[in-house]
Amino acid sequence: MFNFIPYWRLDDLMVSFSNEGAGVGPHLDQYDVFIIQGKGSRRWQAGDKGEYPTFYPHPDLSQITQFEPIVDEVLQPGDMIYIPAGCPHNGVALEDCMNYSVGFRAPSQQDLLSSFADYSIDLGLFKTRYQDRGLTPRRDPSELAQAEISSFRKMLHETIDSAHFERWLTSHFSNTQLNQGYDEQHNPDYTLSEILDLFDEHTIFERQPGVRPVYLTKNDPQHSLEFFIEGQAFFAPAKYVPAVRELLKSPTWQYQASSTTATPLSVNHFWVQLMSELVNAGAWLPKEETY
Repeated sequence: MFNFIPYWRLDDLMVSFSNEGAGVGPHLDQYDVFIIQGKGSRRWQAGDKGEYPTFYPHPDLSQITQFEPIVDEVLQPGDMIYIPAGCPHNGVALEDCMNYSVGFRAPSQQDLLSSFADYSIDLGLFKTRYQDRGLTPRRDPSELAQAEISSFRKMLHETIDSAHFERWLTSHFSNTQLNQGYDEQHNPDYTLSEILDLFDEHTIFERQPGVRPVYLTKNDPQHSLEFFIEGQAFFAPAKYVPAVRELLKSPTWQYQASSTTATPLSVNHFWVQLMSELVNAGAWLPKEETY
C-alpha cells in the first residue's frame, strides 16, 4: 500500500483498539504517520506546527495545551488521515473502534550524528589528526582563531563527503533492530543442499514483516550491488543486479530456472548461496503450505 515511499522511511505499524470516548489526548509525534480507520469511527483534530506547552498527566504520557485544530474530521472505516511529524493532533473514539497507524521515520540530526559516530568507532575510521599549518605566534593564547575553526570544520566535512558516509547511511536505515523471523530454536540454519531442495520443490520464499532492504543507487550498470538488511551487508554481481532488485522489492520470491540451466546449484550457485544467507538471517523464510 505504501510502496511509493522508500523502505528506509518506514518505522512501524501499530494497531490500537479504543472504547467510546477513549484517546491519548492532544500530543505531538516526531514521525510522519498515516492513520487508517478500521472498525468504528473516530474524530481526528490536527493542527499546524508550532511551539506548544507540554505537561505529563502520567510519567509515560506527554500531552500539549493551547492546541487549535485546522483539521476536524470524523473517519469512517476505510478512511485515512496523514499527520506530518511535529503537527499536534488528537483522536477520540466515537464508538468501539480500531485504528492502524503506519509510522515513518523522520530522523533528527542528533540521531544521525550518534549513529555515524558509533559506526566510525566500530570500524576504526577517520583517524586523521589535526595539524597546525601556518601557525603564527599568538598574543592571546586563550583565543581559538577562525583559521583553526575552519580546519576543524574541514576535517568533519571530509568525513561527511567520504564514501564511508554513504555506506553507513545505507546500513543505518536498513537496521530495524527487530531481528525479524530469526529464532535459533525454531528457525535452524539451512544448508545449501536444503535450499536447493526447496528450489526444486518450487517453494515460495516470503520476506518477513518489518524487514527493509536498502541499497545505494549506482548509475553504472556494470557495477555490483551491495545491499543491507538489519545492518548486514549482502552482495550481488553485476549480472544479477536487476533480478536481485526485483527480489528486494517483492513480498514473495520463487526461484525460476532458465531453459538452459542444468541444475540451480551447478549453474546458479549464486541464488542458492544468497537465499541461504537471507533465510538463515531470518529475512526471507520458506512459505509453509496451507490446506
